[in-house]
Amino acid sequence: MTVYNHIAGGIVFTGTFCSLFDVNIFENKYTVAITIISCILPDVDHTKSLIGKIFFPLSKWLSIKFGHRTITHSLLIYFLVVFIVSFIERYYLDTDYYWLIVLFGFGSHLILDMVTVQGIPLFYPFNKNPCVIPANPDLRLRTGNIKTEGILLFIFSILTFTLQPLFANGFWSNYNKSFNTIEHIYREYKGSNICLEVDYSYRYYGNVISNKGFLVNASIDNLDILEDNSIVKIEDNANVVIDKLEFRKTDSIYSSREIIFNDVSLDSLNKILNNRYILKGLVFSNKKVDINNKLSNVISIENSINDFNVVEIIEDNKDLKNVESDILKEQYKVSQKRLEKSKLQSRLKEINENLKVASNYEKDKLIVELNSIKNSLSNLIIDESNLKGLYYKKNSINDKIELSFNGSIKYLVLE
Repeated sequence: MTVYNHIAGGIVFTGTFCSLFDVNIFENKYTVAITIISCILPDVDHTKSLIGKIFFPLSKWLSIKFGHRTITHSLLIYFLVVFIVSFIERYYLDTDYYWLIVLFGFGSHLILDMVTVQGIPLFYPFNKNPCVIPANPDLRLRTGNIKTEGILLFIFSILTFTLQPLFANGFWSNYNKSFNTIEHIYREYKGSNICLEVDYSYRYYGNVISNKGFLVNASIDNLDILEDNSIVKIEDNANVVIDKLEFRKTDSIYSSREIIFNDVSLDSLNKILNNRYILKGLVFSNKKVDINNKLSNVISIENSINDFNVVEIIEDNKDLKNVESDILKEQYKVSQKRLEKSKLQSRLKEINENLKVASNYEKDKLIVELNSIKNSLSNLIIDESNLKGLYYKKNSINDKIELSFNGSIKYLVLE
């Protein structure tokens, strides 16, 4: 078979079987090059072939030593080449699918040569008899027949273009797309970390609901679709009639990140939790809080976004109440002394004014009162240390009951 048909047929064969493993041979220039090289690699034993001219010293040695369609067309070399590529890929490259392309590309060459009249010695050098398919020689192809080669090239070329959706999306994606069910979207979601965009339309009790968003979680009978920081759940039940449920692969991939936090405030906790699709999280508080109208000091979150509301509960603290009562009493005592001092100072000022115009008899009485007021003022001490101490005690109690949170969350990221 000519090199053109080996390349065209190899692309169809390799692309089709690689699609079963979600490998697109047209993904980049490297996968295309590996596909073409692997499809014509067995002919490296022929000096006039395309691959033989590229590796001429090797092809010349193989041609002299073994001849054409011998060792390089055997299962021995086939599996050896696949093993070498797999080894190199595993330890030296960041990919894990090049060996698959070589497996099917090299294999396509052997199969296409087996359908020719000459066949190939698959078990060389242990058995040199040619292996052919089919057994009837009249149904096999003749290498070099222009008409036959031309028809095959035309068929392979048409298939290469018509099978592009299969190559690009993979066999199972195309298979799942042919169904309009939650189960098949779940299978696609489960089998890949590529983010899926879902375009849906369904009826729920007669109401038509349609939109599209990113699939963030799925089960065999339930889909969680992220739309504008909210989750739409589509369930497979008798009340839901699905009219459209289509998906497409995006350029984003699913990954998860984790946040571990200690002694954070309520505001900081809300910043951590909000606007994230949380896969799993466990948060502990140092006192009970209101979580969606339930009192608890443990917050368990799973597959959720903005579905929680944490509110601080002001607990009835007896120690705090007692201190606040003592503060009120002490404030009253201090205010009374200040009022008394103010009255004495006002009377003292009034007496000093009256002494200027008083008679001798009145002066004696005023002086006696003046001395008494001065004595009272000197003995009147306003002590606020106890009040300040009570304030310190109140602040200390408030510090002890300050709300804080510890825990960790794992959330979804689309990259």
